[in-house]
Amino acid sequence: MSITTFTPPSDCATVNLGTIAQDDCFPEQKKSELTHLFVGRQDAIDFTDASSAVEWADRLSQSTTVPVGSTAAVKDLIRKIAIIGDMPAPQENEKAISGGRNYAGEKNFTMNFEIDDIGDAEYEFVRNFQYGIVNVKAWVKTLGGDLLGGNKGINDGKNCRIKAWPVYGRGQDEIVKIIGTLTWKGTVSPDRCVSPI
Repeated sequence: MSITTFTPPSDCATVNLGTIAQDDCFPEQKKSELTHLFVGRQDAIDFTDASSAVEWADRLSQSTTVPVGSTAAVKDLIRKIAIIGDMPAPQENEKAISGGRNYAGEKNFTMNFEIDDIGDAEYEFVRNFQYGIVNVKAWVKTLGGDLLGGNKGINDGKNCRIKAWPVYGRGQDEIVKIIGTLTWKGTVSPDRCVSPI
């Protein structure tokens, strides 16, 4: 599967219906749980091809150390975080306007995640997102092997806000978790490809 992209229609009467590839004998099913979050600075460069394992290897680093042989700048590095997460349907923002018409504004998307492997490094990492409003470039991998975000990241790398807080549960068997969200406004779901990672 190549990277999916979306071209909006030029007018409502001629919406392109696209194609359907359902198979009665072998329907395609994909596991949906979100398993990994990839975070970069908002000003990090875009991928040429987010489905390329070579490009990801050039930029994945858990610190400010550029991978051996990489040509990436430190500001373009991406962190990989194991998560458990989900993404419900977005909140619609449709309103009635003049002439008995409706206007479909941008939708509010929310991706929820939790991190349960928390050392000092992870604790400090999420504190960066607690001071003010922090926008990032982000990609998410699913249990079914898809990568959401395309070449530019979720929402084309524009105004994808990350928030994350440690949560201390009550009870002897509870563990500390970091609970977080990615939120953005957009018109359609993120681009998608088979994860090369």
